[in-house]
Amino acid sequence: MDFDTQIQWFNNSIQQYNELLGPAEAKKLLAKSIVITVLGSNDYVNNYLLRYSPDKKYTPTEFKEIVLQKAQDQVKVSPCLEDY
Repeated sequence: MDFDTQIQWFNNSIQQYNELLGPAEAKKLLAKSIVITVLGSNDYVNNYLLRYSPDKKYTPTEFKEIVLQKAQDQVKVSPCLEDY
C-alpha cells in the first residue's frame, strides 16, 4: 500500500474518533498515541526500479530528491492533526 493511502486511512481514523468520542475525547486519546512512519529501502528501490526507471527518466540523485520532497509533502498532509 502506498504512503498516500496510509495517510488517507490515518486521517479517516482520526475523523472516526472525533465522530465516536467527540473532539475533546478524541484529542485526549490521540495525545497519548505514538505514530511511527518508516520509509524503507523497498519503498525507495521498488519505486525507482518499477515506477520511474523503465525509461531512465531520472538519475539516482534526481530520484532521491523527488522521493525526499514527496515524503516531506506527505508528512505535512494530515489536516486532521492541525489541532493536536
